[in-house]
Amino acid sequence: MYLIHFDGEATDYCNHKPDSATNTLKQYLVDITGLSQTITPEEGKASIGGVKITILDYNDEFTALLATDTYFFHRRKTTIKAGYLGMAEANMLTIFTGWITGMALTSDGTAFVLDVTDPQKWLQRKIFRNATEDTPVTVSGNPINILLSILMSTGTPGTNGTHDYLESENGLGLSSDFINVSELETIRGRYYPGGSIYMKFSITDKVTASDFIYTEILKVINAYPKIDGQG
Repeated sequence: MYLIHFDGEATDYCNHKPDSATNTLKQYLVDITGLSQTITPEEGKASIGGVKITILDYNDEFTALLATDTYFFHRRKTTIKAGYLGMAEANMLTIFTGWITGMALTSDGTAFVLDVTDPQKWLQRKIFRNATEDTPVTVSGNPINILLSILMSTGTPGTNGTHDYLESENGLGLSSDFINVSELETIRGRYYPGGSIYMKFSITDKVTASDFIYTEILKVINAYPKIDGQG
């Protein structure tokens, strides 16, 4: 059985009802497809994982939500749990966490299909947005530190942890909730300690974050990103 939870909502959707549910349950879940991610280690990257969730628009309940706000589900955090019939919700496994990036009505008009993608979606944004030939942006240091600074920098140093020190134009400002900082620091200490590996870049134009991270950092140090069920 599967259960879908949208962040901030008191109603969850399922195909079978678990015991001891946290929220109100509606058996409107029609289908889930996807849950696949392709890892390409030699290129230092992984594909963006995503799922399509089909939910029945019973009594036009979904339509009513959208009628009040067209963007009601836009970028809404979504959690998918899986378990066996008769299992309590607390014992179900969270298998995917992502954000809604698209929605469409089925051709017969009876259900909505939601596109839910993992946090790598945000890596498609541009970084080093003010870099030019005349005023290049320079970043240097341990590659894991550079990676974390690009992911987490907000433009206000320290707001998002110790790795938040770049200008806002140079980073993504992703919340530390989405990044396993301690694990990355452990990997740094185990495989790339201290000054054992050093990188320095002079960037003269804006670039898509994923392209820079995969090609210039992860591929070089023989690593790749991994998204777990918690997102």
